[in-house]
Amino acid sequence: LAAYRPVDYQPGERPWGMVAKIDAQEAFAPIAKLRRILWMVGAALLLPALGTAYALACRCARPIMRLADSAAALARGDFSTRVPVDSSDEFGRLSTAFNDMAERLQSSYDTLERRVQERTAELSRANEELQHSNRDLQQFAYVASHDLQEPLRAVGGFTELLRDQYGNQLDDQAREFMDFAVDGAERMKLLIDNLLEYSRVESQGRPFQKIDCRQLLQQALRNLNEAIEESQARVTDEGLGPIVADGSQLVQVFQNLIGNAIK
Repeated sequence: LAAYRPVDYQPGERPWGMVAKIDAQEAFAPIAKLRRILWMVGAALLLPALGTAYALACRCARPIMRLADSAAALARGDFSTRVPVDSSDEFGRLSTAFNDMAERLQSSYDTLERRVQERTAELSRANEELQHSNRDLQQFAYVASHDLQEPLRAVGGFTELLRDQYGNQLDDQAREFMDFAVDGAERMKLLIDNLLEYSRVESQGRPFQKIDCRQLLQQALRNLNEAIEESQARVTDEGLGPIVADGSQLVQVFQNLIGNAIK
């Protein structure tokens, strides 16, 4: 490296100058020395810093990873999972809080499972009682329908016999009343026959077929004839027509609706 600088020595004469030269390696020697010192200092500081960072990372990452694994196990339904608590710092308090939460969840789950088992047992007992009640109901319906048919058949038979043998000796009103009695006995027999069918829980009714609603309505009105006359009710059938249904069930529907309306 070289440097030149003019020097004012004697005015009027050729100017003088000063030249300084130095070897480049010698000139940059302090900088190279400083660089080596900085590298050594940096290396000496970097290794402890890396070790400290690794230790801190392990200290922070391991509890977090344990918490993450325990949370995943808890989400899968493993309520017995717990996080080991090996410190009293923030991670230790967080692990303790997580364990408390898992303990409450396990307690709630055990309580819920016990209630479900108790409720299942209650439903099972109720189902058995219902099945037993259904069997008793079917038996009662069979006995009732069978026992009611006999006196009703006797009433209908003797009424028809009375009409056939002594009908000529009765006036028109008496014969009309007798016809009402015979018709009522027949309809009562039909209702008794349907009693067993409607009492059975497993009954699905008769096969659907196309029927005229007006005819079913008239049959229901005949069953309610006495109530209609006493209340002087007026029943119309505007808009009724054919429908695909179970006739006996639909008669019961009409009879219930009209009976409620009369009441």
